[in-house]
Amino acid sequence: MEAGKPNYIFESVTLVTPEKLREMGARAVGIDLDNTLVYDSTFKPREGAREWVEKLKAAGIPVIIVSNTNHPRAYILAKMFKIPYYAMSKKPHTKNLLRAAREAGVPIENFAMIGDQIFADVYAANECGAISVWVKPFGSEKLFSHHFNRLRARERKYCREHGIEYREIR
Repeated sequence: MEAGKPNYIFESVTLVTPEKLREMGARAVGIDLDNTLVYDSTFKPREGAREWVEKLKAAGIPVIIVSNTNHPRAYILAKMFKIPYYAMSKKPHTKNLLRAAREAGVPIENFAMIGDQIFADVYAANECGAISVWVKPFGSEKLFSHHFNRLRARERKYCREHGIEYREIR
């Protein structure tokens, strides 16, 4: 498999149901924060995010934040969602994905990493043998927007070259 090609693509994290996760072979989930579960650089969950986390937990699927954000912010959001977290993950490095799978008590091949960045979330999942689930970003980045504009341009190019549908964010 190519490093950046996701195993699964969803329009929104809230469309990733427990049934679909089981079909993928996932028994636990790593979830990114910005533009996946919450609005970028905020503490505001996207619509339906809290209910989605609760639905997975009720179905017996552990959910663990695996984010590149800082510890204080991840801690506050983890408390809000009542789930564990790994911050400063430096994705595409795989260390915290492997740690989260161990914490959830599942082999890495049964751990789904869900996120909005191909070159961070998808790469990390594919590199360590997890299930990569790319959700299309639902907003634009507020902090470091110049950096993220270049990153999103690289993602668009990658998607065109690999036949992956990419939705523009305005």
